[in-house]
Amino acid sequence: IYDDREFVQQNGSIRSVGAAIDAFVSPFPPEQPEGGRYRPLTALSYAVDYSLFGATPAGFHLSNIATYLAVVLLVYLLFCQLLGSRLLASAGALIFAAHPVHCEAVDSIAGRSELLSAAFALGALSLFLWALERRARRTRALAVGASCLLYLGAALSKETGVVLLGVVAAALLFRVPARSEGEQPRQRRWADAWLLLPFAAVAGGYFLLRYAALSGGMIPTYTILVGHPLGAKLTTMGTVQAHYLGLLV
Repeated sequence: IYDDREFVQQNGSIRSVGAAIDAFVSPFPPEQPEGGRYRPLTALSYAVDYSLFGATPAGFHLSNIATYLAVVLLVYLLFCQLLGSRLLASAGALIFAAHPVHCEAVDSIAGRSELLSAAFALGALSLFLWALERRARRTRALAVGASCLLYLGAALSKETGVVLLGVVAAALLFRVPARSEGEQPRQRRWADAWLLLPFAAVAGGYFLLRYAALSGGMIPTYTILVGHPLGAKLTTMGTVQAHYLGLLV
């Protein structure tokens, strides 16, 4: 349905794993460079599905469901870290799992990019929070490195994954660290600020990859509501955001 036709049915880069690997230096899908999309890991996941199921939609939907289950499990683990209670984490994860606002991402095969990006981002955030509580420098460095790899995976699955840099910065800023003797929480936060540097480096590397794959183009060559006045665009954006907020609550 809808974008499934362009992203999967008509996407020549998913007919083999080799073609999907070539997608790391191509737009997504290659036939639509004007879209300004760069999602090589999503293309690779489609290629794996195509090698297993051919063009049968049921196999692609099965992979979406399996990926969503992984996302729900990662939400549970993150809630365990944040809430310190398995009971509350279970309740939160169940609400997340059953929330109808996620139907678009799960039911549509084209929503695979959302699911993959969310899974990588949740894993990266959990690892980063775990690293913040470690005192051993080597252990912390390894955890942050693994978190950065997952961050790259989130960005390579869908462009919006790159905003995780801001999320980990907020996690560092607003957390309440365990207070060491003679050390204030605010001092601890500033002392850990260097942990954001690898994430910034990953973001920079991602933008370079995107720039190369899109032949210097970083944004779509067409815009929604082209030719309409700014007021009409802002009104439409506000209406859509209000609609999604209503769906969330």
